[in-house]
Amino acid sequence: MNFSIHKREESLGWGVLVVYLGTLALAFGVCALLLTMAGKPGLGGLGIMFRGAFGQSYSLLDSLTKAVPIFLCALGVALSFRMQVWNIGAEGQFALGAIGGAWAALTFPGLPGFLLLPLVFVCAMACGAAWGLIPAVLKLRLGVSEIITSLMLNYIGALLLETFAATGSAPVARVLG
Repeated sequence: MNFSIHKREESLGWGVLVVYLGTLALAFGVCALLLTMAGKPGLGGLGIMFRGAFGQSYSLLDSLTKAVPIFLCALGVALSFRMQVWNIGAEGQFALGAIGGAWAALTFPGLPGFLLLPLVFVCAMACGAAWGLIPAVLKLRLGVSEIITSLMLNYIGALLLETFAATGSAPVARVLG
């Protein structure tokens, strides 16, 4: 028996919606089954989870606050994967972007909002891009695996962010200053 995979030539139309809803139903069903196997109320547990994430305006805002950074990192990773660049360091780049944006906001608090917000964005992007440049340079110059270096830099970026948050000043500024 021969088995082969072919790219679909025509669109599924409404079938796409059916596939998405079926996938969601299957995922919730597996979760409910696992909860039941653990001795917990399966569907009741899913209801509690849903109310906890979306039940009130505060919980919805909290869910979005936690989800947006993950979505941004996923978008960056998806774009790099599309170009066949294996960037696993999105978390570290996000952390350095947070440091850059916070540094701009804390250094120039007197600027009007219409100037400060673009400055924060530019500093965040520059810091995140500079952090992503490290594995790229190591790959191009020394042939080092970008997967390993970008993954290891995640931990360093997280520690730098923790240090910045604890002291209120960038660790790099203390070294250079």
